[in-house]
This record gives sequence, C-alpha cells and structure tokens, in this order.
Amino acid sequence: MIEESVKLRPAKLDDTNAVANVFLRARAAMNYVPSIHTDHETRNWIYRYVIPHLTVTVAEIDDRLVGFAAVQDHWLEHLYVDPAIHSRGIGSRLLKSVQTH
Repeated sequence: MIEESVKLRPAKLDDTNAVANVFLRARAAMNYVPSIHTDHETRNWIYRYVIPHLTVTVAEIDDRLVGFAAVQDHWLEHLYVDPAIHSRGIGSRLLKSVQTH
C-alpha cells in the first residue's frame, strides 16, 4: 500500500546526510552485499557525486527523508528505502516518479 503521507521532491545538497543514512541502513540490511567503503567514504561520495551530478528524488514522511532514487541519463542508478519502512509502496512510488521524467 502506498503511504498517503509520502511527499516526493528533488534532493538538495542539504539532504546529503539523510540520503547517506538511508543508503547506509539499506545496504547494511543487505547482508549478502559486502561493504567495501567506510561510512565516511560513502557520505563523501554522496556529497561530491550523487547529489550534484545525478537527478535525485527523495521521499519524505512528516519531513523525514525515508528513501531516494537517483537517475543519470534516463538510467536508474540507485533506489533505496529505509528498511524500517519497507513494504509501504515508497520504492514503487519513487520508481514511478523517475520513470515519468
């Protein structure tokens, strides 16, 4: 079920920490994916590359960033949702949003 209170908007550089938190929590929940970068390296990459160079859409519930999708040249590069709120349709909503742009 899609969460009615989810708001989608373009990411801002100020969202870097929240985007990184979602990314790191989601990746930690994927115990089959090895961690090859430190949290600091990941945050730096999101700040220097992902937010400024990709088209990033964030999902918020009550002003709390809970997911994001990043697209480059019409190609989905990243789609992550906080594992604490999976199965609420947020990832589907993000995917649909970036497919229409």
